[in-house]
Amino acid sequence: MTLELIDFVVETDGVDLEDFPPEVQDRINDELKELTGGDGGPGSSPDDPPQSIVVDAGGGTEYTSIQKAIGDAASGDVIFVEPGEYESFAVNVEDLTLEGPNAGIAGDSDQRGAEADINGLVAIDAEQVTIDGFAIEREASGSRFQKGVIQMGAVGDSASGSTIANNVITPNDTNDGNGRLGGVAIESADNVTISDNVIAPADDSAATIGITRYTSNIENLTISGNTVETSIAIASGSGELSYSASITDNEFDSTAVTITVNEAKSIDINIADNEFNGGPNYVYSVDNEANSEFSFDGEKLNLQPILDNQGNTFNTTGDAVISEYPNGSSLIVDDDAL
Repeated sequence: MTLELIDFVVETDGVDLEDFPPEVQDRINDELKELTGGDGGPGSSPDDPPQSIVVDAGGGTEYTSIQKAIGDAASGDVIFVEPGEYESFAVNVEDLTLEGPNAGIAGDSDQRGAEADINGLVAIDAEQVTIDGFAIEREASGSRFQKGVIQMGAVGDSASGSTIANNVITPNDTNDGNGRLGGVAIESADNVTISDNVIAPADDSAATIGITRYTSNIENLTISGNTVETSIAIASGSGELSYSASITDNEFDSTAVTITVNEAKSIDINIADNEFNGGPNYVYSVDNEANSEFSFDGEKLNLQPILDNQGNTFNTTGDAVISEYPNGSSLIVDDDAL
């Protein structure tokens, strides 16, 4: 409700509205309008701004379930999630923002407080969705249908324009025979931003991937400011696809291979200003001959600029060099491992 000066004067003994000159009344009323829900104001209460839903696992609000809150939400709404334990959820509402208690605070920051812990899959099947400030862990058995802790466009609906930011993402794959659960798995989405997250496997997990693109096109993928500690940090699927991405300012601590880019119909990938730890295999440019399933002649990632002049740091015991393979693939590798 918008308040004006008269609302306060009538409740105050010995004070009359005429005590305030007209210009003062106008100035005070403008300020009150801003503060109490007028045009441009934040609403009547900072804990309950307009177009918002609050979820509290402890029962402090109408909603204790994130999924139920999503079911009642509309495009443009913001769902604020209090600290606590929550189950899997799927987002099918466009332009929906979900903010955990650590929204805006990077996943590796020591300023993070109590988390909203999500136990299970987060599926994004709508466009312009933001997931910000959560701790998300999924335990999966290595099935081909269990591709990520966060799955984008998992059932064929586009998740384009979505943002995954400031989360702690923990893939936990319990199947040594067919591991590689992803932290973020992209199946149908363009213009995706993945920033300032920590993606690290659970203790005793089988091999995992930080960010993976399956056999689909993706344009304008931005991966920045993340710390990725999975076996493979970033991997792309094969096929006659187009793939454009900016991969910058990340810290990679992968032990198998950091970034794998398969030959594609079109590739435009900038890999710059990253810190590569772990190793000894860093960036793998894969030729189709390495995979008999695909036989088309496409583009491969050029490794030389990544090694020479794009500001990347390779923390090797020897020198970071490019190794060429008979099948046409190439790899930036620590030469101590050759």
